[in-house]
Amino acid sequence: MSMVRDPVERFISFFYFIKANRAFTPEAWTDNYMKLDLNECTPSGLPECQPRPGDITELQLTFFCGHDPKCRVVGNRWALQMAMENVENFIAIGIAEDIPTSLFVFEYYLPTFFENYKAVNLSSGTIKLNQRPGLYAPSISNTTRAILRSSMKEDIEFYDFIRQRLFRQAKSISAIKKTY
Repeated sequence: MSMVRDPVERFISFFYFIKANRAFTPEAWTDNYMKLDLNECTPSGLPECQPRPGDITELQLTFFCGHDPKCRVVGNRWALQMAMENVENFIAIGIAEDIPTSLFVFEYYLPTFFENYKAVNLSSGTIKLNQRPGLYAPSISNTTRAILRSSMKEDIEFYDFIRQRLFRQAKSISAIKKTY
């Protein structure tokens, strides 16, 4: 079991997490760079501002691909294929953008751990799905989002693959529950 997040949202969040937490900031990030926001930085093509084909970094598919160095290369179709194959070793993978569907599938496959998830009202305010929305991140333009989407094609394809798999699982589970 695992969870994934929309790759563009994940990148935006990580970018501002790094900037807000100086202890995690790479030494190469200068003070001038630290003052840029993602909308200013992304069109520049700087590697810190967007993953570029051939760059070595860790996208979501990296964690599912394996330990081969090729798994960390942005734009590597082999890494995408390996990640998709390895997904089949997971009983379920949820998506952060659809917690209710993820929990529904988790409950079916792992009832010992998720049997009472319905008792928790996700909209009640007792669970904080996003502790500090917008605290560090300004509004991200559609242009910046489009640039990021085009530079993260494989990670987005991987996310969509997992998303579709989750919804197929939920549909199958719903059909089974109606039968019994």
